[in-house]
Amino acid sequence: MEANLKEQKQKEVTRISNQQFGELLVHEDSIIDFPEGIFGYEYLKKFALVEIEEMIPFIWLIAVDEPEIALPMLRYKAVYPNYQITLSGADRKTLQLNPDEEFHLFFVITVNEQEEKVTANLKGPIVIHIRKRLGAQIIATNEEYIIHYPVRFAE
Repeated sequence: MEANLKEQKQKEVTRISNQQFGELLVHEDSIIDFPEGIFGYEYLKKFALVEIEEMIPFIWLIAVDEPEIALPMLRYKAVYPNYQITLSGADRKTLQLNPDEEFHLFFVITVNEQEEKVTANLKGPIVIHIRKRLGAQIIATNEEYIIHYPVRFAE
């Protein structure tokens, strides 16, 4: 019985290692399946949702099978609090979301160090159904939402 519990605990944690963060122990509940991948990385289906204390408010989406691929994200409220999105039936099906269920919404962040500019992709947000551990990057149809929206941090 004790050996089974030990095996269970080992299965609950995945080790991810990359140059930027070193070795991370990621709880299985933090691994999100992206059935259709993410734009540019359609071949990758599993990503770890990682919050690193020294880098808050950023959240990282790290590819489990290629950990060097790590996308910084911010919660939508930190960037564009009034952001509105309507998920299509296909998006809801991919995420297994019922009409009354909530989801988490993030923007992928780009940092241009030369121009000292941080932007958020409002056009292609990341949507995550935490309970089902399913994610998708969708296309926002609102014409006002752009790919390089300037992010301003409170001083």
